[in-house]
Amino acid sequence: TIPSHAGVSAIHYIIRDYNPPAKTNDQSFAKLLLQATYGPTQESLHEAKSLGSAEAWVRDQIDKPASLHRAHYRQRTNGYIKTDIKHHGVRLACERGSRWNRHAFNRWRDIGKTIVEVPTGSGSYYLKVDGIARTEVSASARPSVQHGIPSSYVICRKDPDQDEVRMSDFHYDSSTGQFGTLLVAADSNSCSMPISIEMPSVQFSNPVHAFGSQIPLVTLMDIDGSSNVLESKLLDQIQAPSTCANFKMIWPNFVQDSASGLYYVEDRRLELYDTTNSTTITKSRMLGNRCPRVPRTFLNEDTCIP
Repeated sequence: TIPSHAGVSAIHYIIRDYNPPAKTNDQSFAKLLLQATYGPTQESLHEAKSLGSAEAWVRDQIDKPASLHRAHYRQRTNGYIKTDIKHHGVRLACERGSRWNRHAFNRWRDIGKTIVEVPTGSGSYYLKVDGIARTEVSASARPSVQHGIPSSYVICRKDPDQDEVRMSDFHYDSSTGQFGTLLVAADSNSCSMPISIEMPSVQFSNPVHAFGSQIPLVTLMDIDGSSNVLESKLLDQIQAPSTCANFKMIWPNFVQDSASGLYYVEDRRLELYDTTNSTTITKSRMLGNRCPRVPRTFLNEDTCIP
């Protein structure tokens, strides 16, 4: 509609036809992919063109198996357990696939806790947290000796002045020759200026003295396809005479690898079940005298019937 101009004379309008050039086949299918996907690639554009029409492409997409985000996520996640949550499904320490670390301290559980150096009676020292020995070091390798701090010190999260300096989740990276970092301070107030020390590995000269019983002997296996995971292993099987009864229900547990002779500490994680095909999976198991599939209440906090 041509607008009116009341009271104005000698107004002229020039109307011209405009016929835009027809879109190329590539442009038409690229627009389809821009509207229906996260954007075209050379591969997806070629596939769409080979189908011949937008209708054929939509039908082809409907007929394809669904690529579920749930499956993608579960293949790439392995949730940490920061506390011993009794009513969540966690992989027990003695189950195949449980995860084990060489570094003695856990950056998800140990931040803010106090390490105490306790003599073993044979010239070395235990580094204990909550009364539990995490590793054993020589007298000269004690952090208190090497860094001039008290024989008890707090684990800090990171260096406030150097954001990239954080507590490591490895003892030693053989690919770079780098040792992991443990940040400590004389007390929690001093974590504003933490001291960076080498992350200790798990080591015991006499496990019976450290724990009152022998550490379970196991076979550990590498974590497939995880080049970014340093030193961590998965439990393959328990070696006789050790059994599942030699493991505690509460964290941390320790094991000795039968192949290398090295000691490892438990890295407790959520246990995920594959339900990608939408089938119902039920796992009846008592976990710390609580049912992992039922919310904890005052009625079942001590026992439950799975």
